[in-house]
Amino acid sequence: MSKAVNVIAVIVFLILLGIAGLGIYFAYKYSDGFKTTPKSFYLEINGKRYFENTDGLTLGDVQIDVRYAFDELTKKSGYTYKVKPASEDFAYLVDGSPYNYLGIEDLSAGFNIACDDFGLTLKCKNKKVKDVLQQLYPGQEVTVPSSEENGCRYKLVVISVDGEQEIALTFQCAFDIDGIEIDKPSIVF
Repeated sequence: MSKAVNVIAVIVFLILLGIAGLGIYFAYKYSDGFKTTPKSFYLEINGKRYFENTDGLTLGDVQIDVRYAFDELTKKSGYTYKVKPASEDFAYLVDGSPYNYLGIEDLSAGFNIACDDFGLTLKCKNKKVKDVLQQLYPGQEVTVPSSEENGCRYKLVVISVDGEQEIALTFQCAFDIDGIEIDKPSIVF
């Protein structure tokens, strides 16, 4: 009898140890390696997970997957998004009328975003701020100060389907390098 109790105790202990191990694994997976508190909502770009607001990204044409913890089991999907200005404010002109960059509520229409329930595709490679603004004001002339043309940053805000969580990715657009010019007289060997 005591041998059977010992075997059952060992089996129960191993089951509890396995459950604890699974708990630690999921806490590690959904907390970005214990760097943040566990989240049930995150974004994934090229295999990298973003659990919280992130600054300083450079994005081109990229697929952004919107994920939920245990989404395979819960079948949870959906989200809302908005692209907002995220640089210093400056004045630009539309058909000669002045506007402030930070006064724009939503820049999403300037990025040709394609989306479904599980993510979105952001197209911003080689896109200057004038290109973004031009799509907001079709058929009108947009003038942007040359000092602001390449330096603008944007903030993609993605909000969970229940509206309880949001992640903001601050980024600038990636540009192709047209070439490298070397000043030969400055080269010293």
